[in-house]
Amino acid sequence: MKIEKICEEHIKPSSPTPLKLRNHKISFIDEIIPNSSIPLILFYNKNETITQSEMCSHLKTSLSQILTQFYPLAGRMSSQYSIDCNDQGVYYAEVKVDISLLDIIKFPKSNELVQLTPYNSDGTISNFQELLAIQVNLFTCGGMAISVSISHKIGDASSLCTFIKNWCNTSEELRSNKKVIKDSIFISLSSFFPPREIVHNVMPSEKCVAIEPVVEKVVVKRFIFTASNIVKMKTKVINSGYNNERVTRVEVITALLWKCFMAAKGCNSIAILPVNIRKKIVPPLPENSFGNFFLVSSAIGNVENEWFSLVGKIKNVIERIDGNYAEKIRGENGFEFVMSNFNQVGKLLSQGDDIKVLRIGSWCNFPINGVNFGWGESILAIVAILGVKDHIVLLDSLKYSGGIEAWVVMADQEMELFEQDKELKDFTSLDVSLL
Repeated sequence: MKIEKICEEHIKPSSPTPLKLRNHKISFIDEIIPNSSIPLILFYNKNETITQSEMCSHLKTSLSQILTQFYPLAGRMSSQYSIDCNDQGVYYAEVKVDISLLDIIKFPKSNELVQLTPYNSDGTISNFQELLAIQVNLFTCGGMAISVSISHKIGDASSLCTFIKNWCNTSEELRSNKKVIKDSIFISLSSFFPPREIVHNVMPSEKCVAIEPVVEKVVVKRFIFTASNIVKMKTKVINSGYNNERVTRVEVITALLWKCFMAAKGCNSIAILPVNIRKKIVPPLPENSFGNFFLVSSAIGNVENEWFSLVGKIKNVIERIDGNYAEKIRGENGFEFVMSNFNQVGKLLSQGDDIKVLRIGSWCNFPINGVNFGWGESILAIVAILGVKDHIVLLDSLKYSGGIEAWVVMADQEMELFEQDKELKDFTSLDVSLL
């Protein structure tokens, strides 16, 4: 696959940010997040009524307009805890890709998908200054892939979805010349959890929970669990006697994939699971609140554990982060509580080679399927954490209603062992076509 860069520029807000909003404080959770990125890729079929050039022009115009609302994204970090909202703009690039859309999404390769993201960003530690970066990929077939990468320093997956949703509303409004109902506005979490401005004296950045790039070759595979197969999985777990309570689709799938991971590694494992706590805290914060608002849960598994018992472990650690647990963030020692949560995970990550770490992120129920900028819904969404081995991302399936797609990144030889699990074969769909 060859990529040719057509243009590269910075898109600025359509109107200047008022001076009173120039200095934006991030929350005390944002303070301790490493400088990494969250790259999302949205794929679109060719549209017969609008050219790629017209789409790009439309994207830039609508992006400039929505940045007036999400003005911190067009600024630059001025310290560990604040953003200078100086309207320098977000990174924007357009590239030509010399293959068709189907070629890349039917047989996804990690090295090719990462090339579709700005700066080849794959979620690892990054040094680029822009807080938001966009790359529009134009395929020879007329299709398009829009990659949006946000700095983890300013927001999490929910924040990225909030921005994209509002950007789409603005784009659709411009395209149709009709007023579109905007159901969310920019609400910064720093208004609830102001920065402490002392993080550099508390914990060196290298001890934060970070994702490091790997040198060895990794591969990415997509496993599709249809709604009917998920029902079978839940029934089998409940009938096993290990867990007679209600289990979720994410819990049963996560546990099965974790079991396959340990079998491929041949050793015990720690599963790391970020948990969105916007709705867990009482009263719940707005779903569109912008910033990092998650805690990290973890579980230790034994390579000899059966799938059913792993479901119970996953369920217990996720449910442990309930309203009472999350409520501690509001308390007088909220900052210290979050630091302790992250430090506990940091200690687990520093275990020896006899126990392997698996990172599992769920984007299920996030509004990233069917994203429409005004010329048709996206046909696929990929979270491009693809240069990072031993990583799994769960997404709602667009083709199979109620189903889940699991994107698994592992070393090549280990992936071959991962795929051999009988239950994984039984519960994943053989039909992985997208169109």
